Amino acid sequence: MKKTKLVLMLVLAVFMLGETAQSKEASAPDTGQSVSGAKASAGIHSLSVSQYTGSGAVVSVTAVLLPVKLSPSWAAAASSTINDARNGTLHNTADYTTITSIVWQNLVYSESATWAGTIVWQVVDVRSSADDLSLDMIRMTSQSNNDGNSLGDALEFGGNSYTAQAIAIKSDGTVINSGSASQKGNRVIVLTQMKLFNGGATQSGLDEVRNWVNSFSEFKITYTATVGAYSGTAVLSTLVAPRLTITPAGMIGIQNLQSGRSYKIESRNSLSVGGSWSAVGIITDASPTLSVSNTAPIGFYRAVVQ
Repeated sequence: MKKTKLVLMLVLAVFMLGETAQSKEASAPDTGQSVSGAKASAGIHSLSVSQYTGSGAVVSVTAVLLPVKLSPSWAAAASSTINDARNGTLHNTADYTTITSIVWQNLVYSESATWAGTIVWQVVDVRSSADDLSLDMIRMTSQSNNDGNSLGDALEFGGNSYTAQAIAIKSDGTVINSGSASQKGNRVIVLTQMKLFNGGATQSGLDEVRNWVNSFSEFKITYTATVGAYSGTAVLSTLVAPRLTITPAGMIGIQNLQSGRSYKIESRNSLSVGGSWSAVGIITDASPTLSVSNTAPIGFYRAVVQ
């Protein structure tokens, strides 16, 4: 009798809609205020946007991971980010990481520099064909979906000043990095950190944020920068397609397993129309692998995010 079985893996990601079955926090954790690389001369939040009267602007928003602003490494990391944005070479470096997906740790702000995590910042880059742009024309907003918009906020720059992390560039190449935010160039680049959960100072605070974010099947945030009638967006989500791994011994795992999530593993022997998937088991933090046995020559497996 032939005993050798060939088990092949097809990685399929299936996302369940709605909320997870785990216990949900009664209310969202506390949040901090949105901040930026600009110097706020009259408080963190300003309440005005200057009118844009130019012929057109191109607005882009790129999400990056940086240290908290109070971290000793923040200034160097922010400088590297601004320089690369200016040169059109934003990429993953030792100082920052460009992202499209997040985990709950990236959404934790702390007023204590002891929190060593990297958190979500946004690089806002606005361009025009003439020197008709200024920092105080930009309005930045955030909106978190599925959780009652707990991280929704707006940030404006009227009354602020340019800094090394909030610059304008004139058409002759002159860089404006100090003085009133009303000074104009044909390009403005600014780092913003929109509202995050303020739980990084204590373990209980971190636990609260983790439980809240992971209680949703998908926690999504949209960042939008607007100048007049022109806007750009960046969308981040905690919903990451699981990547299955399998060993010759028939052990299945999730290569990019997210803490606090569970994954239902399902299998079938064919991908023919009308076939059905059968449950194999559940993978979690506590049980990160499953032993599978397949009597057919080929087996297909998928992970369903719970």
